[in-house]
Amino acid sequence: MKYRHSDDPGLDELLGWQKRCFTFDWLTTPRGAKIRFAFQKVAEPRAVILIVNGRSEFIEKYAEVCRDLQDMHAELWIYDHFGQGGSDRPLEDPHKGHIDDFTTYVDDLTQLITEQVRPLQTVPFILLTHSMGSTIATLSAATHGHLMAGMIHHSPMLGINTGYLPEWGAEKISAYQCSLGHGEHYVWGGGPFVAIDFKNNVLTSDETRFSRTMTMMSDMQGLALGAPTFGWLYQAYRAIDLAREVAQEIEVPTLVQFSARDRLVSVAPMDEFCTPRKNCRKNRFEEGEHELLMERDPIRARVLAELKGFIDEICQRSGNNQSST
Repeated sequence: MKYRHSDDPGLDELLGWQKRCFTFDWLTTPRGAKIRFAFQKVAEPRAVILIVNGRSEFIEKYAEVCRDLQDMHAELWIYDHFGQGGSDRPLEDPHKGHIDDFTTYVDDLTQLITEQVRPLQTVPFILLTHSMGSTIATLSAATHGHLMAGMIHHSPMLGINTGYLPEWGAEKISAYQCSLGHGEHYVWGGGPFVAIDFKNNVLTSDETRFSRTMTMMSDMQGLALGAPTFGWLYQAYRAIDLAREVAQEIEVPTLVQFSARDRLVSVAPMDEFCTPRKNCRKNRFEEGEHELLMERDPIRARVLAELKGFIDEICQRSGNNQSST
């Protein structure tokens, strides 16, 4: 598959590998929405890993991450949240990032786990999450933590960087706009997806990986997502508050990796997330941006080493002690 805006053969190779190695399917929710997912099964897996990605992300974006996890000899799963990627969209304008309530995301994740990923597995089940996906996974773990052997959060959305406007102000504005019936409107200054230049991004310091994401969103029909709505923003704040509250009661072993330079989500709550918990540890990077799994090779290598080491620990505790190579 060739792309109009890219001469990067690495992207074609990655997507070709993913298409060959993964099976794509759809889950139908009780409300009738179709959720796209993909999986790669292996003989006698030592673990099952489900990737829960962030806002505006999609399965194809994680092709490189999935390939880098091949040495874990794990069964891999990944899916598109409702309203993103190849899953159904809630509004007529497919570029609007909207949700009625984060419980919709949580219910979809729980259904995917219980109906597709987990039912017949006896090996450790691990969630590998990013940003909004970390919030969703935390809420899911509050009621279904008994199914999970571990969680690995990257740049968890436990606060939103609103720049000069304090978070409480942004939350009140979003709530007020929803009360006026503007919940399905783009947030001020937002609109449909438009590819941006690398110099203007706050996601990664790796230009090649950033360009690949822009190429996929520009050229692959149906993957692009624009700005969030006031409704999404209001529900995000509600979910963040609840996630911070329930996180203290979660007993699932957890690794949190984040950058002190993150300009998209708030750093302080990520830094404090593990403080009261004995089964949680953090890995703070002094470089890199929001998308640590899409970062420059030196940073990304450390991120991958930490998460693979954590997965090895979980497998060893369960008796599946064949280490990755």
